[in-house]
Amino acid sequence: MLRTNESESWHEHTAVTNRAGFVFQEVRNLADPELLTQAWLKFYECISQFSTIFEISNQQEVLRSVHLCEAPGAFITSLNHYIQSHNLNKKVYLQKL
Repeated sequence: MLRTNESESWHEHTAVTNRAGFVFQEVRNLADPELLTQAWLKFYECISQFSTIFEISNQQEVLRSVHLCEAPGAFITSLNHYIQSHNLNKKVYLQKL
């Protein structure tokens, strides 16, 4: 377990060495997401890179999405943000299990 001063030193170190640290502020400024977390960014990147789910579902107006153990909801809010920002006219049924 780190002592308080070691913990502060560690946080200073990781803040300087985290090359992706600026991403949060950029995304917050550009996209204004509802719930911005690392999980939100991860899911948004995946769905942006592998958007075949939308290519497959183009013939259907409903998209069903099941999220296992989804708390606090970053994947769901990321999916919703993607759908809204890309003007995909889909009725989305999300289910948390």
